[in-house]
Amino acid sequence: MTALIAFLLLAPYCPSDSARALLTIRDVPLRALLFAEQGARTEGTEVIELARLLELAGRFADAARVYSLAVAQTDPTTPGWLSDRLRGVSTLDTTLVLEACLRNRGATTVRNVVLMVPRPTSHEPYQTIRILESDFSGGGPVLTCVVDSLAPGARVFRSIRLEVRQRPHTFRPIHAALGDDILRSLIEIARRVEGTRADPGPCLEMSRELAEQARENIVPIHVAGGVMFRGDSLVFHAWTVLDSVIPGLPIDPLLMRTDSMMAVGHCPSDMIPLWNLDYTDGCELSALYSGISSNLEMNMRAYFTGR
Repeated sequence: MTALIAFLLLAPYCPSDSARALLTIRDVPLRALLFAEQGARTEGTEVIELARLLELAGRFADAARVYSLAVAQTDPTTPGWLSDRLRGVSTLDTTLVLEACLRNRGATTVRNVVLMVPRPTSHEPYQTIRILESDFSGGGPVLTCVVDSLAPGARVFRSIRLEVRQRPHTFRPIHAALGDDILRSLIEIARRVEGTRADPGPCLEMSRELAEQARENIVPIHVAGGVMFRGDSLVFHAWTVLDSVIPGLPIDPLLMRTDSMMAVGHCPSDMIPLWNLDYTDGCELSALYSGISSNLEMNMRAYFTGR
């Protein structure tokens, strides 16, 4: 019996799995939590699965306590994802820096380069963002910064400093206003789209494909972007967000590959939404200038102050 419980709990979450009949995309029933809790009590090996179910159910304080117990009991070499999950169910109150780097790799001076980024915005009701300092300016959805001159071999840095306050949030139970047929169609598309890019990653390509198909005959949706924890680093990520019916509901087609439950309606604090990428054609950073494109290099990084 113990082996059967372990097998059921360790199986990957999938909405079409009959073996996961206790779980649904819309909600995490109480009986599923009780089932996992019994497994954790009998052997102690399913503590992490119990914490995951508590997180999915929106019981973030309980999930934090169980994740903390799991961190204390596991080997020090445990992958960083466990620490990320603990961050994901905790409140975030920090200062985030977005830093753009522009470098001229050519032999001639480049002039009047206009750098563009989407405007960072709050995501109510679980997140507020305030711009503290910025080299970028503008009143619309896109912020710009002009680099007057960049000599051969030179590079410049332009940054935005943000105050980010965020708490973990879930849209579960997903409101019936989003009908079963619509939800099922969105999930089917998210599971079907494929990304081909290895660098910087397939998330943007998959999200744009999902948004394009969903807009045709299902529901208004846009591609959102932000940063997520990966151990001690922050990496940029993209996913989709509904604009109507349940505004703000996230659907992550890349995460759908490994965890369909967390991919829909789940907003942990280790995933920090920043902006609407539709305003900049999917780019966190872009530039307008005259010259040979291969001679100008740009990139962006994100970090917390003091790290």
